Amino acid sequence: MSNKDKLIIEFMRSEFRLGARFNHNTSQDCQINKLIELAISYYLKECDDEAIGYLKKALKICKREDIYNIMGIVYFFSGKYTKSYRAFQTAFKADCSYLEPYYNIGALLSRIDRLDFAIRIFDSLLEHSMISKMLLAEVYNARGWVYCNKGEEQKSIKLFEVAMLLNKHFVCPCVNLGNVYLYKSNLKKAKKHYKKALEIDESCAVAYNNLGILAMQEKDFEKAKNCFDKAISLETSYHSFENNKKFLNKYKQGAI
Repeated sequence: MSNKDKLIIEFMRSEFRLGARFNHNTSQDCQINKLIELAISYYLKECDDEAIGYLKKALKICKREDIYNIMGIVYFFSGKYTKSYRAFQTAFKADCSYLEPYYNIGALLSRIDRLDFAIRIFDSLLEHSMISKMLLAEVYNARGWVYCNKGEEQKSIKLFEVAMLLNKHFVCPCVNLGNVYLYKSNLKKAKKHYKKALEIDESCAVAYNNLGILAMQEKDFEKAKNCFDKAISLETSYHSFENNKKFLNKYKQGAI
């Protein structure tokens, strides 16, 4: 069965962390920050080569660790995973108190399915005395996602719950908890967490998508359609939303 003939539940992994350091006041740092801003603007336009070019110019002025970290993010989304890993590694080695690139190494490893290595990174971050509460919440969410993918759902539930306690405004673990309960066919708890996610962020497209899948399980096809439509209107980059709406139409027509 192809992906087009399946409903796709979306998880919310913690995003890569920029960790840019804009607290410098020298003329040199102002010049570097301008180059970083240009690099990020080109990265957001999906002009990765241009973004890397500006970051390399910034590195010629000063080999600041945040430049390497941002470079690692750009390389990752260009599909250059080895270069991404090395950039994050260079950033962290330059300043071991700068934890964003170390977290990003774990995020990279989890996204390329090196789950056991990712867990080692995230576990070691928990032991770091200088980790911020917000980054700690990201780590617990990331660990929850990895353990869920390893099939350890009960452990992932506890980790997502801790992430929510650490940052009550963090929507990712809320959605992810809903997903675990949806997989376990506990629709009541799944719905509770999706609705909580929308209280935190009313524009959370993933929550609407997953509520649509839940509505399908409840045979409420009109609500499912409305949820998928809302998800698509909020976020066009997820092909799964369109896929789920097409699945719903086929299902209603008896084609599946």
